[in-house]
Amino acid sequence: MDYNTLYAAIDKAYTQLQNKAQPKILVLFTEQITLLGDCCLIFDKFRHVCNYYNIKHLDINFLGWQNTRFIESLLPGNPYIKTFSILSSLEEVKLKHFDLVLLISSDESKFLDSLYNQYFFVNTSNDWKTAVISLSETVLKPNVNNKFVFSTDIKLKQYLSALHISKIFLDDREIESAENWFNNESVKDNEKLVVYVDSSAVKNKLLKQEVQFDLLKKLLLEDPLRKILIFDELNIGKQSYYNIWLNSSLSSRLIFANGNSLRHDLSLLSSRRVELIIGPCSGLMHCASSIFNALIENNKYISYPKIIVYTGNYGSERYNINLWWGASPLVKCLYIQKNNTIGVLLELPSGERDDIPRLSTDHYTAEMLINACKGRS
Repeated sequence: MDYNTLYAAIDKAYTQLQNKAQPKILVLFTEQITLLGDCCLIFDKFRHVCNYYNIKHLDINFLGWQNTRFIESLLPGNPYIKTFSILSSLEEVKLKHFDLVLLISSDESKFLDSLYNQYFFVNTSNDWKTAVISLSETVLKPNVNNKFVFSTDIKLKQYLSALHISKIFLDDREIESAENWFNNESVKDNEKLVVYVDSSAVKNKLLKQEVQFDLLKKLLLEDPLRKILIFDELNIGKQSYYNIWLNSSLSSRLIFANGNSLRHDLSLLSSRRVELIIGPCSGLMHCASSIFNALIENNKYISYPKIIVYTGNYGSERYNINLWWGASPLVKCLYIQKNNTIGVLLELPSGERDDIPRLSTDHYTAEMLINACKGRS
């Protein structure tokens, strides 16, 4: 098929878009993202898309997403998202309602064929009104099988690739619901909460088992009014496992959030009783950072808990922690230096943050982490 006339019509539509106030924009996202942290930061880019085009909000169509849990947990309440829909086929996309489609797909040729077959035969090039710009290279990880066929906006790509503070939006009802949940769990007003994130999709991001439980013991013993919240979203019976490692007087001060929705667990992070959130470089920690970024900026909270993320060297693949945490001002991102002492990402000069020699998480001790929580590296 000859796509040249279609490409020309699309390019013309994008040129005309530059002079249009409040264009209607659709993000068409046909690539399932399977990691929570990736989704948290990718979804936040849509807010910056609105800023780039100077619009109040946009719409999103998700296609081919078998697991919609992240969509349903991260996007509600976001004032920059007018609607989000989960579709089963490209034929459901209502292009005529939009001035611009921003496409995220590992195989953009499928959408190109759909455009050609559905719309081009019923429109002349002079009638074509919808521009298409690719966000795929900006959002998706490099892969030799990726097939990108639409133009990119270089300035938009540069803008979205820069480090930005991320946000997740909770409403007052959800925040109140979290406080009620803790009331039902018999957490008193004078008691303090630590949220301990104990899981990651990458196992070598976690502490050694004995260090993890030594840390929990120290956290509980240093303050008799402290309790620790642990998420068991899949309801796999974490409580029994922790009871093996901790004596009954300590394990009785653990609170388990069993089988809740991800959105509900995110709301628990917002509780004013939480004094510390600590965990590995993981999706839930990105969510914690994003939640408090939004709460502080919207003046809902004037203070926030300490958020401690411990990182390491995760093997042969180069892992730039600055890309993940360099725009997280509320987070104290830790790494183990070659001399076996703790470093803090944002305490480095900005020019030194992208390539940090560091040791694996096996080198952390509970004492190191306790000192970091107290502000001593």
